[in-house]
Amino acid sequence: MLDYKPHIFKKIIAVIVDYFFVMIVTLILLYTLGKPDESGEYALRGIYVLLPISFWFLYTVVIEQILGATLGNKLVGLKPISLTNDNKKVSVSQSILRHLFDPVDLSLWFITIIIILSSEKKQRIGDMVANTVVVDSKDL
Repeated sequence: MLDYKPHIFKKIIAVIVDYFFVMIVTLILLYTLGKPDESGEYALRGIYVLLPISFWFLYTVVIEQILGATLGNKLVGLKPISLTNDNKKVSVSQSILRHLFDPVDLSLWFITIIIILSSEKKQRIGDMVANTVVVDSKDL
């Protein structure tokens, strides 16, 4: 039986690492492929709008499927696991659900920390919805 721990500090570091990469690539795409509007603000148009979304998907969902965790989680020794699959591997749909809630968890970060600390399995909202939990890799 796993001992569920909040790992707040590790989760914060993992989010910073993961979304640092996502934001850097998004900014690079924006300033290399985007066009300035009349006020000078850059924006992606047409098919280029899909590039940051595609990179986000590749970075969060695909890497999580290939490596078992995002690079940020790998760096701090965390791993998401499934609460519904016998092999504990997070499914593609669970990974998508987890990460679709990243904006909610990040924008409500203080509430998210309270939810993690007070929930039975120390889950954030995205993990509750996806039936997953993030554990220390050493505990597996």
